[in-house]
Amino acid sequence: MLSAKRFLPLIGLFLFAYIVNSVGVSVITEAFLKANPLYFIFALLLVFASSGIKAYKWKLGVDAQKPGFKFIDAWKAFIIGIFAAVITPGRIGEIIKAIYVADDRKIRTGKAFATVFIDRVVDTMLLFLLAIIGIYYMTAEFAIGFSTPKIAIVVFVVFAIVILLVLEEGVTRRMMRPIFRKLVPKRHQNILRTNFEEFYEGVRVIRRKRFLLTKIAGLTLIAWGIVFLQYYLLSLAAGINISFFYMTMIIPITMLAELIPISISGIGTRDLVLIGMLGLLGIGAGSAVAFSLIILLFNYFIASLGLLFWLADPVKIWRL
Repeated sequence: MLSAKRFLPLIGLFLFAYIVNSVGVSVITEAFLKANPLYFIFALLLVFASSGIKAYKWKLGVDAQKPGFKFIDAWKAFIIGIFAAVITPGRIGEIIKAIYVADDRKIRTGKAFATVFIDRVVDTMLLFLLAIIGIYYMTAEFAIGFSTPKIAIVVFVVFAIVILLVLEEGVTRRMMRPIFRKLVPKRHQNILRTNFEEFYEGVRVIRRKRFLLTKIAGLTLIAWGIVFLQYYLLSLAAGINISFFYMTMIIPITMLAELIPISISGIGTRDLVLIGMLGLLGIGAGSAVAFSLIILLFNYFIASLGLLFWLADPVKIWRL
């Protein structure tokens, strides 16, 4: 019997189909065809800056495990991770870059996954905080009630608690032991147990370096700033004339919606958020969906580079 979670990404596709049907194909097409490619190109040029900083901050975590990871190799693995991320629900495919660093640096797989996990936790926590700020500002500015910010804070607190529990090896061990014994075949238990031990060894190495986490968080904020500028340029490409400030309030909410594992590449969820947020600023649904499609096209441009890197150096997928 197929697991229901396999069908979750279809929710986003159905949502997108409903949005397109409601807004009208002709309206969306007209808005999309008016796009200015020059702004799109400017946004693409900034990819090297945003991806470079993100790759470098991940490299810092890898070097904490074993120094000497080349920046160019970190960047290639990061771009490959983007390709895997855009074709998987909730961008979960990004963990594939752990396999590359494990092979390149001969780091144990568990430790490699620890570097990706910590990097994604810092990314998501800061994005969550920025999204809460954006939700609070937009609800206050347009007087639409404060239930949404409260819900967002509750979700953030729950997420933070879960992360803290996961980072505590003893707690995770006690919680997972009965599941591990009942569901994991005995022939796989030894390798999973080894990866578990290595993962927490890698986490401890990074957690002991307090300044390292601060540095990673600072670089993350800089990277997000460049990403927000890219999205602003893409909004200009879509003919959406709003301030950069408003865009920085909206985009974190949009990017957080892309992480919900009911869609692939944010299809459906991103459109819904942009229609709602931009609608508050008087931007039509057709332009909002066109903007979302431009973002999708932009992400696939970057992912195509990751695909080329992957084809040149295929990942050992059996190690996942």
